[in-house]
Amino acid sequence: MKPDFQQFQDVIVNIEGSIAWVWINRPHKRNALTGRVFKELLQTFKAIHNNKQIRLVILRGKDNVLSAGADIEWMRQTGREGFVKNVLQSKLIADCLYHFFGLPQITMVVVEKNAFGGIIGFIAAADIVIAEQEAQFCFPEVRLGIAPAVIMPFVMHKTKGTQLNPWIYSGRVFTARQALSSGLVDVCVPNPDLDRTVNETIESLGKVSFHALLTTKRLVNLFRPPVTFRIKIYTFLLLARLKRSRHGQEGLQAFLEKREPRWEN
Repeated sequence: MKPDFQQFQDVIVNIEGSIAWVWINRPHKRNALTGRVFKELLQTFKAIHNNKQIRLVILRGKDNVLSAGADIEWMRQTGREGFVKNVLQSKLIADCLYHFFGLPQITMVVVEKNAFGGIIGFIAAADIVIAEQEAQFCFPEVRLGIAPAVIMPFVMHKTKGTQLNPWIYSGRVFTARQALSSGLVDVCVPNPDLDRTVNETIESLGKVSFHALLTTKRLVNLFRPPVTFRIKIYTFLLLARLKRSRHGQEGLQAFLEKREPRWEN
């Protein structure tokens, strides 16, 4: 059964001809990702997958911000739940990313303002990433007592070796220019030029053979590090364990309380 996009609460889906515009719609929380966001995105990607009329899927965030990453309260709470519920929530994140990565259509992510944590998984899984040069990126997980587990296979698949390691290991913010240099971002433009660049890219893609485009997409992915089912299982189980750990709970709680975490190293 196809989902009724009109019933979604945190995701907006607009189909315009051969383009599916997918918007994360939690602007009051800087489009932070929750279980409901992941569930609605997963339903969207499943519905789009076999739609031969759609050739391009574009993921953006409402109110001119992509996403502040996973909602910390949601992460903390799922870590406190029973083992099965915790694992299922982590699996939901992985399922969503793998379905986005596996779409036969060309996928694009447009980055504005913030791209923190989990949303970087979608950036790394996309075919084309266009960012405003004012955007900021961050892997905050190590500062929260966890690790960027589920998104890491896609980051390694997308980027040039280990150029992101200084930011992955430190949790420091890095710029769109640095993301471009690493290969995480494909195009970086000033904010006033962002929408024009997106539209020009859409127009260019509309002029090529769609069959040749999809064949080329498969060819490009063939020569990158594989993202396998075994890796998927390992990473979502790891995330579930880390959320439940003492360090994970302390880091997430400290963030919510706006204090420095007290690590038991």
